[in-house]
Amino acid sequence: MFGRTHERREVSIRMSEPQITDARATGRFMALPVEIKAGLQASILVVRGAPWFPPPLQGMAGYDTGTGELRLIITSEAPIHAVPLSTPVTKEDMEELHLQKFCADFCLARGAFPYRNARRGGEPPDFIVDGEHGGVRLDCTQFAVAKRRQAHALFTAVRTALFEAPPNDYEHLRGLMVFVWAEGKRGLTDLPPRSPERQAFLDALHQYRFNPEAGVTTGLGPMPLVAPPIDLQSADGGWRFLATPIGMSAPASPFFQRNGFELAFHYPTDHRAQDLSDELTRLIQKHDKPEVDELLVTIGAPDRNGFIYPGELVLHDFMLENVQGVTLTLQHLKRVFVHSWETGRVVQLWPEPVEVAPPMATFVPAHHVLRTR
Repeated sequence: MFGRTHERREVSIRMSEPQITDARATGRFMALPVEIKAGLQASILVVRGAPWFPPPLQGMAGYDTGTGELRLIITSEAPIHAVPLSTPVTKEDMEELHLQKFCADFCLARGAFPYRNARRGGEPPDFIVDGEHGGVRLDCTQFAVAKRRQAHALFTAVRTALFEAPPNDYEHLRGLMVFVWAEGKRGLTDLPPRSPERQAFLDALHQYRFNPEAGVTTGLGPMPLVAPPIDLQSADGGWRFLATPIGMSAPASPFFQRNGFELAFHYPTDHRAQDLSDELTRLIQKHDKPEVDELLVTIGAPDRNGFIYPGELVLHDFMLENVQGVTLTLQHLKRVFVHSWETGRVVQLWPEPVEVAPPMATFVPAHHVLRTR
């Protein structure tokens, strides 16, 4: 097999900026708690759009007044059920799905598949594939923000309990997006409580009745100087939630199709571009082994339950827009690819930074257009 000497290089790739919008009222006012640490001057709202409103991801960006460094805060995030699955897929099947999608996007841009005749490897590597110059030992991994994935994993238990409950128990929530969060001991947003506190939230949601008059402003125009009363709800165990109508379209997810409403988890996290870059570097170096020739890092792909977390691509693009270079020190890997599941963009980070395939697609989640009742 080929070898490579110990090297250190600066890799710099520019990617698209997060979608941003200025704050305008839409006729209904919604407020969610966000802790802004001292020294941060927030000046930009960050929104990940979808065919429906409210958007599946909201956040803000601003500068550290001491260092001038840009920081991004992800606040609320609703997972998008991009690949409906009845049961979770295995790790091996998910890796194969990542590889297939990468090869398809690569072929769309370059006219030929990068790998052929994939078969399982010894883990490591995940696969043995035929490349341009012979056999390649390939590993697959996914770049994700651990603390947000952990929070969503706990929140999945809430979604599962609601999905398995009789739909008529929550028919009064039809047409709503329910933003859910949990308050910790210091009164700040925290990870979702575990059972039995989970049942307290389900009971409160069962008893809740939406007030269509709450949170209504005078209509389109600038943000109101005085916020109207909002319908903030509480439940034992630290649970808080707020509901707002879904407009224009509705997600065609199994959850919405069964229950007629959706859930978004509000869990603010503060991110520095350099921290994200360090995490990507750590992930790549973890796979720098003698048994692996090439590494495929997938961004924003579905998890084993078929959910896409829209914050992952936003955070990845934010990192590469605001870090001078991703520093890699590799001994064994000969090539490292980063692939965006949603846009189809392929970037080679190692040995030299090259954009292999530009963004070719815009991800539009499956949805149903709503008609006025």
